[in-house]
Amino acid sequence: MADENTNNQITQEQYDQLKVELEAQVEAEKARAKEAVAQATQPLQGRITELEGSLQSKDEEITTLKTEGETKDGSLTQLQASLDGAVGEYKSLVVSSNPLFSEELVQGSTIDEVKASVERANAVVGKVKASLESQANLTTIPAGAPAATPVDLSTLSSREKITRGLGEARKEK
Repeated sequence: MADENTNNQITQEQYDQLKVELEAQVEAEKARAKEAVAQATQPLQGRITELEGSLQSKDEEITTLKTEGETKDGSLTQLQASLDGAVGEYKSLVVSSNPLFSEELVQGSTIDEVKASVERANAVVGKVKASLESQANLTTIPAGAPAATPVDLSTLSSREKITRGLGEARKEK
């Protein structure tokens, strides 16, 4: 058995040589594995590069759309302010051109709403006008002084008749 133990034991030199050979084989296997991974992932790497480019273009498109949205929001705010001013001026014009309307009768925040309130105001004014006219027709007051009627001379005394006649004669001269 002693021979067997001696045959099975390796020297330090043999051990170092086996170690170097195994490390070389491990490095070779690592290189082959790296190459196999590179070949297997090459189509995926191309797709990843393509998707990254697409992602970047989408990011730029999003940025552009956000900028356009902010610009349009600003324009919308300006247009709304302009519309509000125009509606206010239209209301003022309607009230000033219709002296029978008060500002309370003309309401609305759009042109159509103002037009509708003007129609309602016209109806209210028409009803009030008709009511006033019907009341005016019920009480009639003659215009001006009463009609001139000749003086009844039969009720005057003789002296009054003579004085009146002399006064009229002087007027005629």
